[in-house]
Amino acid sequence: MVLGDRDLTYGERLKNLGLTTLETRRLCRDLIEVFKMFKGLDDVKPADFFTMSSTGLRGHKNSQI
Repeated sequence: MVLGDRDLTYGERLKNLGLTTLETRRLCRDLIEVFKMFKGLDDVKPADFFTMSSTGLRGHKNSQI
């Protein structure tokens, strides 16, 4: 703990140190891992964790521009 920050709240200490919450850091790490799975950078099959859509468009029609 940084001296002088003892009486501050968790959020105030994070702000003073320029850090994000542990929850936000975990979410970012999870998103990085999902990216690596789908790009084939990890030896993990995305289908082991996710149900893949058969349409791939989340219900939207494929429109050509």
